[in-house]
Amino acid sequence: MRKVIGILTLLFINSYVSANNLLGLDLNAINQQTSRNIACKLSGKVIKVVDGDSIVILDSNNKQHKIRLAGIDAPEYRQPFAKAAKKYLSRLIDRKAVCIDWYKQDIYKRKIGKVILKGADINFKMVNKGLAWHYKYYQKDQTKLDQKTYTEAEKNAQSATVGLWSEPDPIPPWRWRQGKRKKKISRADKSKMIQVKRRAKAPVSGFSCGSKYFCKHMMSCAEARFYLTQCGLVRLDRDRDGIPCESICGQ
Repeated sequence: MRKVIGILTLLFINSYVSANNLLGLDLNAINQQTSRNIACKLSGKVIKVVDGDSIVILDSNNKQHKIRLAGIDAPEYRQPFAKAAKKYLSRLIDRKAVCIDWYKQDIYKRKIGKVILKGADINFKMVNKGLAWHYKYYQKDQTKLDQKTYTEAEKNAQSATVGLWSEPDPIPPWRWRQGKRKKKISRADKSKMIQVKRRAKAPVSGFSCGSKYFCKHMMSCAEARFYLTQCGLVRLDRDRDGIPCESICGQ
């Protein structure tokens, strides 16, 4: 039924504007108007914001419900903008009464759905603010209209370089999670990493912390190692193998 409503709403909008003009529309207005028409399957007060896409609410019977915001994926803990995403979501809904349009539970017993506050789609707002990705892997669970508005919101945030899109090469959470599940480093690899770090600790003249921040700024492997080991610029070593800027040092 949710998908049918979404398709009918999308056809209604497209009868007034062409697909080429969608970017010119007020996406917030479209999304909010659609959200007002959604029945409230579960309501309650937000008592905890876990992160940028997970919350806990308390219903009128004092029963707690874990909620996973559908259609989006916010930065994971320790990822850039993870704290900013949680803070923004807290500012929007913490200690407020919300409506949850949920449709299934995940393996963690969380209800997956859209969080609605006074007719506004909070999931959409997170993407539009540049503090979450549109989770396209699960977009088949969304209405056609939500698929389109979330996609356009992500494009707009990326074009405006707001939030996580201000990073030169933001890593999506699903890729970050895969990286964290890699096999444990062997003793031989650990020994190699220690040797690399020891060599990197040798004094390097002409380099100073604070003037460069990304691999594209580095002129040599020695400079990249200096910034990693002496300045603590850990973003240069994304796979945490002790070798910075592998496009330079891995050759």
